[in-house]
Amino acid sequence: MFGKGATSSKSMEIIEILKEMKFSVLIVDDDLIIRKIHRVLLSKFTTEIQVAENGKEAVDLYRSGALFDLVLMDMDMPIVNGLEVCFLK
Repeated sequence: MFGKGATSSKSMEIIEILKEMKFSVLIVDDDLIIRKIHRVLLSKFTTEIQVAENGKEAVDLYRSGALFDLVLMDMDMPIVNGLEVCFLK
């Protein structure tokens, strides 16, 4: 139905739209390498990237008034894990 070029063209359109939108991201992971990988991959599309090493730091950022369009959170972290963050008030 659609050729390979059509898919590539559509992908490029989406990438250009994302570049123009510029959204904020919070990366929550206890693994330094994973945080760096996420930061490098997302830096093309976002104006603001913040990092937390565990769920407690993420919750503290939120409680201090920080808002994010996207949160990438590891499920298995020390102190407060990804699931526990969802139930904190």
